[in-house]
Amino acid sequence: MLEKGETKMRKTTKILVLLLTVTLIPIIPQVPTASPSPGATIYVHPSKVYFDINNATIGTTFNVSVWVTGDFPLNIMMWQVYITFDANLINVTQVWGSVTGTWTYRAWPNDNFKGRNWDPDYIFYGKTGGMIGNPYFYDLGPEGAAIKIGDTLFGEETIEEPKKLCTIEFVIQKLPQEGETLSCVLGINNEDTFIYDMTGPIPDVTKIDGQYQISYPGAPPPPPPPPPGITRLFVHPEEIIDPTMLPSSTFNVNITIENVTEMIFCSFNLSYNSDVLQWIGIKTFKIQDQLPTTTMQIDDPAGFIKVELTYTNPITLSDPTALVEITFHVEALGSSPLDLHDTQILDSEDSPIEHEVGDGFFMSLIRDVTIANVTISRDWAYETWPVNITLTAKNLGMINETFNVKLYYDGNMITELTITDLPPDQEVTIVFTWDTSGVAGGNYTITVEAEILEYELNVTNNVFTDGTIQIRLLGDIDGNCSVDMHDLYLAALAFGSYEGHPDWNPYADLDQNGIIDMRDLFYVASNFGKVCP
Repeated sequence: MLEKGETKMRKTTKILVLLLTVTLIPIIPQVPTASPSPGATIYVHPSKVYFDINNATIGTTFNVSVWVTGDFPLNIMMWQVYITFDANLINVTQVWGSVTGTWTYRAWPNDNFKGRNWDPDYIFYGKTGGMIGNPYFYDLGPEGAAIKIGDTLFGEETIEEPKKLCTIEFVIQKLPQEGETLSCVLGINNEDTFIYDMTGPIPDVTKIDGQYQISYPGAPPPPPPPPPGITRLFVHPEEIIDPTMLPSSTFNVNITIENVTEMIFCSFNLSYNSDVLQWIGIKTFKIQDQLPTTTMQIDDPAGFIKVELTYTNPITLSDPTALVEITFHVEALGSSPLDLHDTQILDSEDSPIEHEVGDGFFMSLIRDVTIANVTISRDWAYETWPVNITLTAKNLGMINETFNVKLYYDGNMITELTITDLPPDQEVTIVFTWDTSGVAGGNYTITVEAEILEYELNVTNNVFTDGTIQIRLLGDIDGNCSVDMHDLYLAALAFGSYEGHPDWNPYADLDQNGIIDMRDLFYVASNFGKVCP
């Protein structure tokens, strides 16, 4: 058993120093290209270790493991686990795993990293190189203690399924008295538990603690452990977008809470657009056989509702649960935020409970713009020639819309136009003259794209592709992306011709004056030798 006296750190120092005994393999690793990792979760398994005095006593041992999962594939270079516990109740005896059949407090024998082979589920199983450290024990005061352990590679390991970080063996040190339950958190939800990829700390890692408990038969159940996750108060459903919600229609939204512990009081303000919505009713729900004492302040012309809920007994729950139902009457077509603000949640000791807030949104109209048609004035042009692009945009929605339209050739933006205050069920046609100067020779696809409006009903019709246009090098009469002697030959054959003449060649009329003359031959000669990029 590990004694607290073996390695101590006084609580008053307020600084925990990690002392690692490391082994370095003298190799030069090939470091892979760094790539950001997706979200991850580190958790204790099993999440609850419950005993009573009929199946456990002082000296009984049990194991917990710490695992990592996430949005696979997940790239991990380094991990560290810092797990806290109540040293009066349990203590650490051995850490990580069975090496050749025997447990060891050390991370693993420091011989060619064979200790990484202790379990095929281990995240760095069979890997060499990097740095490995022995577990380090922290005395955190009268009741607290912690173990810190970790491992790092020189490069990243990509995992496709949940993997084990470590296994820890605890021993029971104290039994409850009759009618008593002893418990503690196996805590990993702290800043010293983390995972890194080649870019640094993986952000937004969820860390879920475990729970140890031993009870005397007949003892009252302990208070439930805090539910995982952040307390959240939100409007549900978050969005109601329904063009059938015409004036005189009604709908309901709930103010819902999840992941809350020991809640005794909840208050919120809800603001809305009173030109579009009118409040007509509020209903509170019974939660855990309790109807709250409710006070309300309502100013419908101002679009404002304030509600305060007080519960006799504390409320603890993890699943989303509706506290209040609010009924609205649709006054006019339009949209309205359902802005949840100035919220407060208190626990049984009147201490604030930190929480997130989620607003709602209502819209009873359709917003939808489309590019109905696109045409271009010609299917080929020499660079520098103007090309007319004609587009037709239409408003399929129910309110006037102002939006931007972008024109592209093969993903390269030609220009951006603004269509202003287009009425419902109306269309507008715009002719834009594209100056092709600087456009390299080649075949291009013309696309016109309308801006996606907020809460637009249908965005699939916002893009229209017309087809292709060939841009030629000036003087490339035969269109082979090179101005050479053959082009001079073709211009010479057409010399003196005009539209309708038997020798007329439109590709040789470089100045577009309807006659093939010396100017056209000059343009070919001036660009002689040019090729497409």
